[in-house]
This record gives sequence, C-alpha cells and structure tokens, in this order.
Amino acid sequence: MSNFRICLYLSWITFSYVMLAGCGKNKNADPLEHNLKLAGDNRPELEKVLTHYRQNPNDSLKLKAAIILLSNIEKATYYEGPWLTQYNAIFANTAPLVDYKIKTLKDSLISKIVEKNDKNLFTESDLKSLKSTFFIEHIDLAFAAWQSAPWYKSVSFDSFCNYILPYRNFSEPPTLWRKELRARYDSLMASKYDTGMQELTCRFNEELITWFKYSIHFDDYPGRIDINNLLRGKRGNCSDMANLAAYIGRAYGIPIAIDYTPQWANHTAGHVWNALIINQNEFLPFLGAEDSPGDYYLFTRGESKPAKVYRKNLIKVDSSFAVKAERLGIEESELPIYLRNARALDVTHLYTPIGDVELDFDVSDDTPVYLCIFQRNNWQAIGGGFVKDKKALFKNMGRGILYMPMFYKKGSYEAAGAPIIFPLEGNPIAIRFDASKRESLLVERKYPLKRTRSKLYMAEFYRYARFEGANTPDFKDATLLYTIENPMEKWVLTDVGGYKMRDNLQYESLWEEATIKSPKAFRYVRLAQSFHESIKVGELEFFAPKSSTPLKGTAIGSVPNPHHAFDGVPGNSIVLNKQRGEDHWVGLDLGTNTPIAKVRYLPVNDNNKIQPSRTYELFYWDEYWKPLAKQKAKGHTITFQNVPSNGLYWLHCRDCNSTEERPFRMVNGTQEWW
Repeated sequence: MSNFRICLYLSWITFSYVMLAGCGKNKNADPLEHNLKLAGDNRPELEKVLTHYRQNPNDSLKLKAAIILLSNIEKATYYEGPWLTQYNAIFANTAPLVDYKIKTLKDSLISKIVEKNDKNLFTESDLKSLKSTFFIEHIDLAFAAWQSAPWYKSVSFDSFCNYILPYRNFSEPPTLWRKELRARYDSLMASKYDTGMQELTCRFNEELITWFKYSIHFDDYPGRIDINNLLRGKRGNCSDMANLAAYIGRAYGIPIAIDYTPQWANHTAGHVWNALIINQNEFLPFLGAEDSPGDYYLFTRGESKPAKVYRKNLIKVDSSFAVKAERLGIEESELPIYLRNARALDVTHLYTPIGDVELDFDVSDDTPVYLCIFQRNNWQAIGGGFVKDKKALFKNMGRGILYMPMFYKKGSYEAAGAPIIFPLEGNPIAIRFDASKRESLLVERKYPLKRTRSKLYMAEFYRYARFEGANTPDFKDATLLYTIENPMEKWVLTDVGGYKMRDNLQYESLWEEATIKSPKAFRYVRLAQSFHESIKVGELEFFAPKSSTPLKGTAIGSVPNPHHAFDGVPGNSIVLNKQRGEDHWVGLDLGTNTPIAKVRYLPVNDNNKIQPSRTYELFYWDEYWKPLAKQKAKGHTITFQNVPSNGLYWLHCRDCNSTEERPFRMVNGTQEWW
C-alpha cells in the first residue's frame, strides 16, 4: 500500500469516527480536537499516542481505538493532594481493620476543615496529566488480551472499546494494572483459559470471594480506590467489587461491563454490579467477590425494584438524555445529577418489566420534564423527556413504581403534575387526593417490611440454632427438640404476584415453623445457639398438641429483655450475641410441664413499626409535602383524623433516629407502600 493510500485510509478512520461522535451536535463536532485543546500543556503527550499508531499500517485498528479513547475521557478525573497521601498510607500494610481506619481518618480530616482548601485535596485531569506511555501500554495490552483470546471473534470492536479498552471506570487514580493482574492470575487461569469467558470469569470470581469482603466504610475514601490499594486492603463497597472484577476480566480480554442503578425505586440506595458481555444479544449479571455469572439473583430474590438500569460505556450514547439535552443547547449543569452522564446506556429492559409513559404538559416544546422517584423526604429525577406538542414521552421506565412528574431548574424541583403509579400492566394511574372527603387513617409503620433482610441475610445466622426443652431452669437436663440445619428457603420473585409483594408484605409471610416429635413434657423451652454465631430474634412461639394458640409463660434467657421475643412486635428484637465458651439463649418458663408439638420463629426485621412515646408527623402530597398532623404514639399504631382521602401520604418520625420512610396509599384500610 502506498504512503498516500495509508494516509488516506487513516484519515478516513479518523473522519468517520469524528463525524459519528459529533453528528447532530451544535458544538464540539470534533471531540478529539476538543479534548486535545482541553489537555493544554499535555497535548503533545496525547499527540504522541496518535503518531505512534500512525507509523504502521497494521496498527490502523489500534489508531482507531486510540482516537476513540482520547475522544471520550474529557470527564475523567481523580483526586490528588496531601490528604489522599494520608488515606493511601492506611494501605501500606494489609491490615484487617483498614476499613475502620478510613472512617476514623475521614472524621479526623473533616474536623480540621475550616474552609475548602484546594491544596489539601484536589482533582487532576487524565487529559492534562497522563503521558503517552501510559495510553500506549494500556492500548497494546488490551489488544493483545482481546486478539489472543479463544473468544476473540465473538467480541465485537464496539464491545472491545466499551468493555475491554477502558483503563478505569470511576474516579480511582489511573494505574498500569494489566501486566500486574496477568502475573497475579495466570497460574489460576491457565487450565481453564480455553473453556470460555463464563468459566474463566467464574474461576477468578470464586477466588475473589475467598478473600475480598464488602465494607460500607470504603464510602468514606475520597473518590474510588485504585486497584493496588484494593488488593492490599481486601475490602471495598459494591463499586470497588465491580471495578476489581472488571479489571481482572479485561486483563484477559473478557468484556465485562459495569451496570448500575443510581437509585432503587422502593428504598434509598443505589447499586453497582457487573455484566459479562457474551455477545451482542446476551449477557450474564454478576458481582465481583460476591456472586458469579449464573448465580446472581439480585432481581429475582431481592426486594429492590429498579426504575432505571444503566451500563457504563466509554463511547457517548446517542440515545442518552444528556446527549439529547446537549443538542438542544442545555448545559450538563442544568440537568439532574442522575441524568448528566452522556455515556450511560439504558439497559432497564434487560432487568425488569418496562413500558413507555406519555404525559401531558402545558409548556413549550423542548422543555425538559422528569419522572422522579422518592428519595428520603425528597424526589430525585431518574428518567427524562422533552415536551413536543404538549406531551412528553418517557421511554423504558420500570413498572410497579411510583413516579412524580417534575420540572428541574437551578437545583430545585417543582411539581409538573400529579404523582403516578406505573403498574405492572396497563397505563399510568394518577393519584389525586379528594379534599371534599375526609377519613381517619390508622397507620402501623413508617416503612414496609422487607423479607430478604430477614429471610436471606439472617438465614445463615440461624444455621444449627436449636430448640430445647428441659425441666430444670439451667437446662442441664435439656432434650433437643429441633435443629435448624439448613438456611431458610430462598424466595424467588419470578412472577407478577411476587413482584407486587416486594413492598407490601405482612408479617405472616416471614415466619418459619417446625414440627416437634418428642413425646416428653417440659416446663422450660428455649432457642439456643452455640458461641460461634449470633442470632437476631424477632419473635418465638411454642405450641402444645392440637392447639393453634401459642403457649404463655415467663420470658427467660441469657440476654437482656428476653420478653421482646414474645411481645408480638417483631421490631422489638433481641440479639443472642457471641459468647465464647457458653450458649446464648432465650425461652419461656411455662409454669407447668407441657408437651411441645410445634415451634414458630421469626427473624428480626426492623424498628419501623410505630413505637410508643415517639413523635410522628403525617404529610400528604399536594404539589409539595403538606403537614397534616403530629402525634406522640401511645401504642404500636396511630390514628390520624380528618385526612384528605385517596391521597399519597408520608409518615415522618421526628425522634426515631431512622431515615427509613416511604410514601404510601391506604387501600382497604391497609398501608400500600411505594
């Protein structure tokens, strides 16, 4: 090939990508040139990358990848400064309590802050700081891993660019990690390398599960943590876990994406996990150091409902709300926080029932409008649309969810219509209260019951706990009645009915029971656990033969307040703590010898049931949350009088030290949660 043809070919690659990336935009039509300008004094380093791959016609695909990479990292920043040095010193030695040290250090540094000091902790730009050798090594090793893999032909160039080529995913400091991870995992991977991406991913993830643990304290680190510190600290939050798995997979040419929901639709938290990209139409969700591909049941066994799920891309997503807003001249800073990412690919339809929502708005064309979900006592936009002919279309919205249509301007939200419920089937249902009709509301909770918190997360703590009967109060003559040998059943939400139950369970669905076959009669009965585990107990019940009424007696046990296990209020729980060398237990003195035919037990749930002596305030929605009445609870329920009917309500506890609160409606006298 002549030099003229080589130059023409490479120019065509560059021109095609630039036109593709900039098509339809009013500015920054050439994202590569835009980023080269942003690089400032570091521009020559970036140009060296392009020059390097222009030398050899065989590097034409690498040149294209380099152009894509450099054209899409204008938002890539990381933290630097003396304070970060103090954080990183924590990881110098692999300490088991490194996560707690992060929290302590954060509290210490915050206490020193009088005003913002940019010299202590500041952001650095990839474009302005990274050298040509950094980019070239990552590009070369990414291509080597991809093109040498047995699955090479099934991984498209688009998947390569988005899910193998990226050298980082969040705000972690950029490092040269590909060689190091290959050196660390080659011996583990070698025997399985030709078996396929899924087998290899399962292999390294099963190894991660043995030593890397989740810790909420890693949220206190500024930004995300680089790969070297994660390997030393052996702890991280869900973002760190997903990041670690993505890094390892990409080092071996496995396209591993990071999927996330910025905010669950039925409780206040977001989540991040992985997606193994099998091909253009198939993927397997998993989470690094937790569950491997094929074993991740977040959306079938959990209670969390996503309104939106996004996949992190390297390349801008033409259909993203941020790109559409940019075409209309709307600045990124004018958008709600969750909708500012132009590289977020909407994959909601891959995870949950979805539908399009069309609503009327009496505003001018191109006005942005948002569907928001409840976040603590406020709303947060999760999906957006633009008005056209007095209507706005919100595509691919999760079903079975409460949404609030709102406008957003200068950081504030304003109601744009009535709240809607988008049911699992059919059209949206508007919630409009009736001020002419007043009613009394009896409320029992400020937050819905959560089954998996009890049934799944607490299941392992009950393994080998045992029920015993005795006729001496010290249980020296104890008879074993029943041992909980297996964790509680897994609750699979595969049908519409199960999906509805995620927010509106009743206590009855949480109980477990066992039949007792001992012919003996006992005065004392108990639930006991050996010293090696703890149990959180919500409620216990013991039954005599042919009786449907629980036995009564005096609560006894090795813990404070054993009566909480028998008071009918699962929120008043007790904890059987670890006590080395002895059992810990709770039970009943029945007063007389009684045969036992059945036991029932309920794991701890929460403290969101109405608590006596706490002060609660009821709000209803009328363009904003309007306070209606405030009461101090005398029991485990509260009745509010003269409430506008058919509304959307929110119960706030003013002195519970708990932020778990959700909106609800009243349906047939029962709280229906959203």
